[in-house]
Amino acid sequence: MAIPRERAAHAGAEARSDAVLVLAFALLPILLFALTPVTTRVIVREIDPLMAGLMRTAGAIVVTLPLALALRLRLPRDREGWRLLVLNAALTFTMFPVLFALGGERTSASHAGLIMASTPIITGLCAAVVEGRRPRPAWWIGCTVAFAGEAVLVLLRDPGQGAGASVAGDLLILGACFGSGMGYVAGARLGSREGVWSATFWAINLASLAQLPLIALCWGGTDWSAVDLAGWAALLHLTYGVTVIALVAWVWALARGGIARVAVLQFAQPAFALGLAALLLGERITPALALTALCILAGVVIARRR
Repeated sequence: MAIPRERAAHAGAEARSDAVLVLAFALLPILLFALTPVTTRVIVREIDPLMAGLMRTAGAIVVTLPLALALRLRLPRDREGWRLLVLNAALTFTMFPVLFALGGERTSASHAGLIMASTPIITGLCAAVVEGRRPRPAWWIGCTVAFAGEAVLVLLRDPGQGAGASVAGDLLILGACFGSGMGYVAGARLGSREGVWSATFWAINLASLAQLPLIALCWGGTDWSAVDLAGWAALLHLTYGVTVIALVAWVWALARGGIARVAVLQFAQPAFALGLAALLLGERITPALALTALCILAGVVIARRR
């Protein structure tokens, strides 16, 4: 009887170790994504926002192209596949980073982080429109609650946030999230045909190649010698931390730990975003901002309940 007990204990230890590993790989991208508004705010103070948005994707090709070739990730085989690939590249990896950088210059990291929190609902809305289906009532309730919080955040200025959060900046961030939501739908449909890694890495590569001429044209407009260590660290985070490392870790955690168990950790992202903005940029978390955050988070939770 000792041997089965030892085996059971060993199996239990392995299960706990695996659970800890999955949790670590899931929290890593959550933290990296939550840090995005902060590093965007840092880098747009150093270089032109358009260049920052373009570099966020284009720089990743140094990693994603060799990986795509080494793993022999296949390209789409028909016209519909290429259409989805172009949409994913244009929306997720071009429209989103560019608009987010432009908005990040004009609003606070706190506002950007909270607006990003509504991305799951925006993605669901885009999917419902594309697929021609009617979401269940609970989804509409959650959507209404979350977007009510977004409306309060954008339209009612919180004096405690100062002049750093403008309506124009908030709307640009919201536009970026709608772009990513539509891109995620295209990427998911392509992923079901060609595989997740093929759909993602080739979209990054395609977007990067398309952006390189514009980057070359705008390169001389930035004084790269004036970019300090914090600026380079922010650019590295956006280019490789978010676009490559966070993506790989998140997909691995979802596959290993299960989508239902791991995806719920996304609900911690708004809190991390607010905390990082306060800690690293000194932004104030006012009662009005915290209440708005709870409203948005509540809406997302209601909408995503099974």
